[in-house]
Parts: sequence; C-alpha cells; structure tokens
Amino acid sequence: MSDSTKDRHHSPTGSFKSALSTLKRAATNNSNKSAHSYTPGDDSIFNIPPDPLPDNPRDLEGFLNRHLSALDQLQRTVDARNQEIKDYCTRAASYYNLKPRVSGQFLKQLDAEIHVLRQQRNGLQPLVQMRHDEIVRIADHRKMLDEKSGLECTVYEMYLGFRKLGDWEERFSI
Repeated sequence: MSDSTKDRHHSPTGSFKSALSTLKRAATNNSNKSAHSYTPGDDSIFNIPPDPLPDNPRDLEGFLNRHLSALDQLQRTVDARNQEIKDYCTRAASYYNLKPRVSGQFLKQLDAEIHVLRQQRNGLQPLVQMRHDEIVRIADHRKMLDEKSGLECTVYEMYLGFRKLGDWEERFSI
C-alpha cells in the first residue's frame, strides 16, 4: 500500500469515504441481482405459488396465525400512512386558506405529495389481497378436513371474518 493510500485508510474521512463507497457498490450490485425486482404496474411479482397446506388442524391454525400476523403488520403500515395523509391534508387545508399569500406552485407541490402518499398506501393493496386469499384457502381446507372427519366445520365463518373486509375498504378510501 502506498503512503497516500495508508493515510487515506487511517484518516477518519478516508475510512468513512471508503466505507460509504463500499456500501454504494454493495447496494448497486445486490439490487441488480434481485430475483424479484418490481416494475410499477407489473403484478407478476405477486403470483407466488401457495404453500401446501397441512392436513392437521393445529398446524393449519399455525399457517393462519402467520397470515394474520402479516395482515396486522400491513394494517399498522396502512394506518400510519393514512395518518400521514390526514396530516398533509390538514396542512394543505390551512395553506389553501392563506391562498393569496401562499403560491399556487407550493399548493400544487403539497397536492403532489398527498397523491404520492396515497399511491404508496394503495401499493399495499395487492399484499392485503394476497393474505386474504390465503385466509380463504386455509378456511376452505379446514372445512374439507372437518367434513372428511365427519365433523361440522365450526370455524369456517370465523376464519373468513378475520379478513375484516369492510375495515380494509375504509382504510384504502382515505
């Protein structure tokens, strides 16, 4: 290693720059190798073959719980995004009331920000639908298992109720 290279690696800014450069290279290299790169408007990334479902009701409930947990996380994410949208709308309304003193360009930028926030939130709809579809598949499988065993399926409607379709419709309408 030359003296100038040694100095660069031992100086605080040199090591920071080196680390930053390495991180940038890693991010660029890894993003090019992604098996699931996403292009807006292309929903093929959501065409994931379903897991085979177990024939044991207890294991099936484990599958259900994993999907419900993922749905809860999506709910928290959508709710947080909705709060952001409401905050931006409140701010925009106050600026619109000051219209002669606030430029039209600034108001258009606020409107654009609100639009982007809604797009980001709405981009989660396919993930919610994917979880809902899995819940239906699990409920159908449980019903089939119970019928096979000569039992009445008492959990089918309960499983379907976990989707809370009305709540999700409201969340995506804000």
